[in-house]
Amino acid sequence: RMHLGSSLNVRLEKWHERTERHKRKTVEGWILRQQGLLTMLFTFFVFTPAWAIVFNKIEGWAAWDAYIYVFTVITTIGYGNFSPAKPAGMYATIFMGLTGIPLMCYALAWIGTASQRCSHLILKKIRKSLGFKAKPSKMQEIYFSVFLFMAHFAHCVIVFCVMEAWTITTSCYYTFVTLSTIGLGDEIALYYKPGGRPAKWRCLTEDAAAPYDDADF
Repeated sequence: RMHLGSSLNVRLEKWHERTERHKRKTVEGWILRQQGLLTMLFTFFVFTPAWAIVFNKIEGWAAWDAYIYVFTVITTIGYGNFSPAKPAGMYATIFMGLTGIPLMCYALAWIGTASQRCSHLILKKIRKSLGFKAKPSKMQEIYFSVFLFMAHFAHCVIVFCVMEAWTITTSCYYTFVTLSTIGLGDEIALYYKPGGRPAKWRCLTEDAAAPYDDADF
């Protein structure tokens, strides 16, 4: 049994080495190495627009509305401001979710890995410019990643305060429920809400963001 196990281990190691050489030398190998990036590009620039066209035809939604609907479904945010009214649209949502959610999860995993590498490089550059020669510790990398996340969060809050004319509390709340994919849907950017103050980017979506008729929204 020990001989069989060691023999199997050697074979697996040789197979792994051949696979790594194959990745380095061939176009197929390049695709395997970049599959995260390619998946992200495919999801955002092919899959989502294609399904937006489908819902544009089925439900008669504007192009921007259809794109936002597809994006909120496959990211599982699901604000709830749009939902299919026709059986074809409902079946399309099921199939789109079954295929799009795994794609988006893989794309977001790649984005997370790339962001981590970028933050590590940025931290190294900063430490080098300050005269530190030692590599940053794990805790320093964690603190820096938390700092970058908080900076991104604050940036989103400021954008929504300015562009949507929301209060800081509403902007923080909306940013949190969006980034956490909770997506309660009581506040939605880019859309007119009866009684609300006009936002600065309404002119960008005049054909898509028509005022809601539902007084309760």
